[in-house]
This record gives sequence, C-alpha cells and structure tokens, in this order.
Amino acid sequence: MGLQSFIQKYYPGKTGFFLPKGAVICGPVQVVGNGEIDGLLKGDVNFGGKLVIGKNAEIKGDVYAKTVEAHGKVQGDIYCTDTASITNTAVIKGNVTAAVFDIKEGAFIEGKIIKITEPSATSENAESAETAAADDTTDEAITALPVEEPHPEKSTDLDKDAEKWF
Repeated sequence: MGLQSFIQKYYPGKTGFFLPKGAVICGPVQVVGNGEIDGLLKGDVNFGGKLVIGKNAEIKGDVYAKTVEAHGKVQGDIYCTDTASITNTAVIKGNVTAAVFDIKEGAFIEGKIIKITEPSATSENAESAETAAADDTTDEAITALPVEEPHPEKSTDLDKDAEKWF
C-alpha cells in the first residue's frame, strides 16, 4: 500500500500532503500545495502553500513555506513568505523568517526572529526597493524557496545533532 492510499484509508478527512504520527521520511520533501506533518522528517521541507507542523512532528531540516503553523519540533531554520504561527507547544531550534508573526506565550525559539518586508514598487522608493531586493531577508529573496546547501560550520549528521537538541 502506498503512502497516499494509506492516508486516504486511515485519515479520510486529510487533504493535501499528510505525514501521520509514527511515519518517518528520510530525505527532502517538496509539495506544491498545503499539508501537515505529524511524524518524523529528516530533510528539508518545501511547501508552496500552508504547512501545519503537528504536536507530534519532528522536522530535522530547514522549512520553506508560504505559511507555517508550528505545534511540534523543528531543528532547522523556518522561512515563510507570509505568516509564521508558533504555538505554545512548539520547540524551534533555528531562525524564523516571515513577513507576519503570531507567537504564543510559552513557545520555545532558540534562534533569531527575522521580519521580511515587501519592497515598495513606487518610483519614489525605487532606490530603496533595489536595495531591499538585494537583501537576503526580503520577500523576493525567499519567494523562490531555495533549498540551501549545507553550511560548512553546520554538521550534516542530523541524528547526532538531534540527540543534543531533543
């Protein structure tokens, strides 16, 4: 039975991508639309829409999405082109970059909170828009949702690093 068949049979109300509790994926995941992760994912995650990180979820990699609603654990950076909602059950070990933040009291974030701004397209602000477009923290820089190469200073052994973090 394939993953989609399994999800349709045992989780009939779920639409889009869904990784249930107890399921494990090793490797990057790229989804055009929306989805939910409630299992373990070792690799970068790239969603074109909204990603819900469930209470049981553990993501060991960077997260790229339009909108993120985090309830579980993430060991990696989160990049949102729109809204990052971090609930009081979330544990984030990395930077969170978004245009809009909704962070509940009790959320744990070990990293930077980086607000992105949309550069103005008016002729009066053309110079500042060009400057902002060159900045890595602008919406345009994140819209492409790149999968970053591993940083030399970061370990690539996620299991070993996870033992320190979780």
